[in-house]
Formats: sequence, C-alpha cells, structure tokens
Amino acid sequence: MNERNTNIHILIPVWGEDYLAAFMNTAMETLLSPDNVPFIAKKCNVTAVFLTTKDSIEYIPRHGNFKRLSEACNVAYEPIDDLLAESSDYTMPLTLAYVRGITRTGQDMTNTYFIFFNADFILSNGSLTHVQKLIQQDNDIILATSFRANSGDILPELHELVDSHHGNIPSRALARLSLKHRHHTVISRTVNQNTYTNTHWNQVYWKVDSQTILARYFLTTLFCFRPTVYSATIDSFIDYNMVGTFCPSGKIATIADSDDFFLLEMQNFQQELYFLKMGVPTVRCVADSVSAWTTEWHRRQSRYETVIHGEDLPSSLAEERRCFQNFMAEVEKELAPCPLPPKTHHHWIGALRLWAPRKMRYDRTHSDIQPCTGVSMPLARIDASMEKKTRGRVAQAMALFLGVPPKAFPWHPLWGNYRAIDKTIKSHCSENRDLLFITDSFAYDGIVMQHAKVTKIFAADALNGHLDKLCPGKKFSACLVAVECDNLDVQRIVDSIAPHLDGPQTVMLFFGRTMSKLTRKNKHFMDVYYHAMSDLAPYSPHLTHIGNWLGLTLTKWMLDAINRVKLNPAWHLPQMLGVSFACLINNLSSVFFARRRGTPGVTGVLAVFSLKSDNAS
Repeated sequence: MNERNTNIHILIPVWGEDYLAAFMNTAMETLLSPDNVPFIAKKCNVTAVFLTTKDSIEYIPRHGNFKRLSEACNVAYEPIDDLLAESSDYTMPLTLAYVRGITRTGQDMTNTYFIFFNADFILSNGSLTHVQKLIQQDNDIILATSFRANSGDILPELHELVDSHHGNIPSRALARLSLKHRHHTVISRTVNQNTYTNTHWNQVYWKVDSQTILARYFLTTLFCFRPTVYSATIDSFIDYNMVGTFCPSGKIATIADSDDFFLLEMQNFQQELYFLKMGVPTVRCVADSVSAWTTEWHRRQSRYETVIHGEDLPSSLAEERRCFQNFMAEVEKELAPCPLPPKTHHHWIGALRLWAPRKMRYDRTHSDIQPCTGVSMPLARIDASMEKKTRGRVAQAMALFLGVPPKAFPWHPLWGNYRAIDKTIKSHCSENRDLLFITDSFAYDGIVMQHAKVTKIFAADALNGHLDKLCPGKKFSACLVAVECDNLDVQRIVDSIAPHLDGPQTVMLFFGRTMSKLTRKNKHFMDVYYHAMSDLAPYSPHLTHIGNWLGLTLTKWMLDAINRVKLNPAWHLPQMLGVSFACLINNLSSVFFARRRGTPGVTGVLAVFSLKSDNAS
C-alpha cells in the first residue's frame, strides 16, 4: 500500500466549552505526542474532523493546541446540532455523528480509514504508530480495547503525567496509572476476585497480579476501519453493527498487548453504579447477562484476548491465561444458542424511541438548519412490525400472561400503579379537560396516550424551560409527571409547569426503570417522600401516597424472573408463577386497605403527590 495515498480521518465528537477545554488540554496533548498524529501525518493524508456544534466551531481555533494540530494535519468541522436534539442520553447522537463523519466523504469513504476518538480518551505515545503499521498491512478493521479508570481519582495524577511528559506518555506509564485507579466496572467484572460482581457484563477481566490484567471484550472499541462498501445510513450502534453495514467482509486485526497500544477511557464513579451487586462473579451470571444482549459480532469479538500491563509480563502469565481461557470456554458453553439480531436489537429500538421524537421536534423548530454536506440521515422507521420482531415467543407469552398496559392483570407487579394512573387520567379526561404528560420514558405511554386530551412533553424540555415554545399560550387542568428517579428534581419541574396550569391540582408520579436503582439512590421510599415534600412546600401538597416496600421487592423479583425465564423457561417458570401469586395478594390487599384509608391503591415504585398550586394562574 502506498503510504502517501492513504487517507486517515480522525473523527472527534465533542461539543460545549467545558468539554472542549478538557479535551483540548489533555486528550489533544496525547494525540499530538510525537509518535501519534505528527508521525502518521508524515506518512499519510491525515484530517482531524471535529463533530461538533456550530457554537463550538468558533471556540476550537482559539485554543492554544489548535495551532499545533493544524500544523500537524488538516482540520475540518462537521456540525451535528440537529443530531443532539436536546438529548440527555448521547448514545444515539454519538452513533449518528460518527456516521455523518463517514458519509461526508461520499463515495470516497471506501478509500479512507476512519479513527473513532471519543473526547474522554487518553492515548499513549506510539499507539497511532502501531495503528498505522496495521493499516499498511492492508487491514480493513482494527480492533483495540479501552481501559476504564475513575476520572475523579486519576485526573490530578494524569495532568501531572501529561505536563511532565509534554503529552508524550509511554504506554506502561499510562497503564500503571490506569491500573492504580481502576473503575468499579473493571473491578466488578474481574472474575477471579470476590469483592462484588456486576449484573451487566460487556467485558470480562482476569487479574494476574497488581500490574497485569487479561481481558476479553464483548464490546471492543472499533478504533479504526475502512469501509469496503458505500452506505449512507446505519441500522444499529457503532459497536453493534457498524462492521456489518460498512465493512461486511473486511480483514480484521486486533491489538493484543497494551505495550503496542493503550487507550485510557475516563469515567466518573457514578457511571453504571446501578449494575453493582454484592457477591462473587460466576460463569452462570456472566452467561445469563451476555445471552440477553449480545449479537454474533459481540460474541466473535470476545474470542480475542488482550493483556494490559504496567510492568514486564510475569512468569505466571501462561498459567493464569490457561485458567482464564477455561473460564471463558465455560461461559461460551452456557450462552443462549441464538445471538440477537443487531437491526432489531431492543437496545437500538429503545434508543430510537427516545431520540426520534426529539429529532422530529427539532427539525420542526429549526427548519432553517440543514446538514452542511447535504448528506441525508434518514430516520429509521419504528413500526409495529419491527417491534414485533424484537419480541421472541417467550416474551409474547409473558405479555399474554401478565397483560399489557393499560389492560394488565391483577398479578402484574405494577397493576396497582397502572390502575391509579388510569383512574386519575379518566377523572380529568371525562370532564373534557386538557392534561399535560411529562416523562422521560415510554413505560406509561400505553395508559396515558390512549386518551385524546393528553399532550406529551419530554422531561428535559420541562427542565430546560421549553414549555413556552412547545405549548405557546396553552393551559392545562392538571399535569402528570413520570420520570426516572435520577431526574427527581421536583421543584424545577413544578416551577416550569405552574404557569401552564389553570386548575388547582398537579398529580406527580415518580418511578425507577431499574427497580433497585430507586432504593440505592434513596435507601427507602420515605426518603423520596421527605425529599419531595420539602421541595414542594410552597405548593401546599394535600394528599400523598407512596408505593410500599413489598411492591418494590416483588417488582424486582418479577423482572429478574422474566429475564431468566427467557433464557431457561423450564427452570424459572415456577419462580415466576410464585412471584405472580405474591403480586396478586399484594395488589388486592393494597386496594382493600386503600379503600379503608380513602387513598389510591398503589404498589411498587410509585409515589403520588397531589398539589394545590398557588402559582397556577
């Protein structure tokens, strides 16, 4: 391959002054180390492409490191304002931003290598030199692993390391620092430790010693690739089906030693904290988790092993590697036989459901903004046929047994919640009054959106003060709020709603998508009560009801049973039936005691607040 004719585009998605400053001060320093961008730019045609907002485009050239970057390689910009669409979850915008960075090259994409470089990546010196060697060997796909560390703990020492080496950080020095500050997702997914485990597995680690770790990744970083076919769209996430879309028959190279390539991924401590669990990692827990979400591509990646080390490899490595391989062989035996299809994967469909309405709303309110390259990014269709494909026979049987909201059966763990919500909405809609529904989930859409007088708004819009733009001059008799517990900013939500109410009541409901998440954050439902009541004091709350602890526990047990029965129906079906019977007793008893108290019968993770708003006009 002729080096000078090789095109390499480094795609960098980053926006916002704070994130840009952090990236330009630290990550950019490591990109500009002598054996990274400056080295490969001497041998190839390198372009750094910032996937960013129009406001950020004005900031980037003003930074001191920009001059060094522009002297080392070409620089280009690709606006992605329309892809962000006021999202709070950037999984979908990040995927589409990368796709836009690829498709901006048009038909020339098949002659271009693309490097995906997230803003929270820190690269050791010489890593891109090794990538360039693999490119010269005519590989189409280069897989590498990133290693997570706690950003809060590692940043002070990392800044010292960057400054002392002027960004020229050796792989082992960066690996040593990262191993010292391992993220809890690394520790909990290390299978030969017994401190705690994880409920969601996408990497598996084996600790050899304090300076050496073996790793298998179901989600390996697709660091660099060259499309072998032209495509203008994507039908799944980058690490789910990018290869299947753009490079279905490409030659794959993997980087197996951190001495050749080391990529630090900084994450805050709270990231994925809700997946932690006390206990010892087992083959069964890894296999059950992996079976529930992996595609064929993920399982294929997990067969590649990487060694991460900050010192020379120990003499015990061969024996430890054999033990790790035996463990992974057992995991592979226990996996469900059929991996999930990427195009109709429930993660992809769920992300589309959250992002698509925001994107369409953004397009309506920003009709003057067009992608500057003219490359279209068609919105994937989310129709009934696609949704049906994501549900297996067992899932359909579960829907028949438990019912589907709003027609859930009394043995459904959230039957009491659905009943209380439906009753509240019907009391307003029967009087032909408008109801505002604010949510960041689709969990209660089946109940709420069946009524004609309901207007749905996403929680982020309410928190960011966009109600005036979305509902200009409109008044509502009541508002129903259903948000995740992480968004439990009660006062801000109520303050944004109050001017749009012409009636005396606001009914609010809070729930957690992951049932254990609420208890981890608030320890007990009473904490939710006291937190909300203090926030809502100016609004004179006159009726409250909080779901009971037993309902929460049964809901969590039911979710665990449903997840397991999909993998092994014969073994876990009796467990699910037992939990269903307990749910039936709890739901009926809640209704009975609620009638005696004169309050709604609510079970599980529901908290209800009815307010008299003095601010409502």
